[in-house]
Amino acid sequence: MASNPKESSASKAKEAVVSIPVGESVHHGIPKAVFLDDIPKVVEEHSAPLLIEKLSQLSQRYRFFEENLVKNRDSLEEKIAEGRRALKAVQCLAKRSSNSGENTKDIETHFELSDGIFAKARIPATNKVCLWLGANVMVEYTHDEATTLLSKNLSNIQMSLDETNADISYLRDQLNTTDVNLSRVYNQHIQAMRSVGKNGRSANQGKGTSLKAK
Repeated sequence: MASNPKESSASKAKEAVVSIPVGESVHHGIPKAVFLDDIPKVVEEHSAPLLIEKLSQLSQRYRFFEENLVKNRDSLEEKIAEGRRALKAVQCLAKRSSNSGENTKDIETHFELSDGIFAKARIPATNKVCLWLGANVMVEYTHDEATTLLSKNLSNIQMSLDETNADISYLRDQLNTTDVNLSRVYNQHIQAMRSVGKNGRSANQGKGTSLKAK
């Protein structure tokens, strides 16, 4: 069975809309949106409804990526805030536990039992501290070791946050390009439909005039 030339042209439009670079051009797996310069030509060569459908799907895909990246960014920001609090607490313990007179006294503080509920605690002077590493694992460190570990973790999380923010910025550029393409293709399609309807009405009016003249 012979293929329909219009269907073949429409299927090629899928690859024409989006260019996915290879190798070093790929930005963390996010496909690059190509700005369509000559919209009338693109719409003429391909099926406008198919282009609109493909661009809509790509826009939804970018929005899905953005939603995940924003969630990841918020999680990283929470981890940074938590890490800074932990580092500050360790530094305070190290300072109060040093052998310098009054600093060797017990520390009175409050710790969180659950959301909004705190209890008073007394912490004896010590040169050790325990850190939660995750998966129900707690390890004891000296103050210097804990400070080094927390500082390193904070640095790594900050790097991940910077990369995530860069990904979000890049992604939004691709989303804007796609939405602009979608809007221009849609407007061109509407104009074409109106032009066809206008020409059809003109032809019908011409036929009516010819019949009257007879």
